[in-house]
Amino acid sequence: QELNVTNPHHIQACFLNRRSVTKEKLIGWLETVCYILDSFSVPLLKNAVRKIDDATERIDELQKEKIVDQQTIIKLQEQVVKKNCDELNDLKSTVQTEMKSYSSVVQKTCSSALSTRKDRSCCQKRHRQR
Repeated sequence: QELNVTNPHHIQACFLNRRSVTKEKLIGWLETVCYILDSFSVPLLKNAVRKIDDATERIDELQKEKIVDQQTIIKLQEQVVKKNCDELNDLKSTVQTEMKSYSSVVQKTCSSALSTRKDRSCCQKRHRQR
């Protein structure tokens, strides 16, 4: 009020350097400003810094946990890949074994069928020749 300013940003040297503003008034205002800073601003800033420090620590913990979790995921994925490879190799072996068995059966069956046909063919030729 004494300075005739409406905005705190207007408190500047040109307004303070007047005859109506005495040294005692300046000292009183300075005491009030220091009291406000010490009572409110400084504790709030300290609290904010503490919260930032706590949040930073928590972020570091979460990042470490994330790294451990990612390593665990990678190990599990490697196990899944290994298991799938093992199953694929087992399946490959089974298919190869079954194919050999099937091939063997086909060869025997075809050989028998061919020899039976040959026998019939020979018998029919002899029968015709007679």
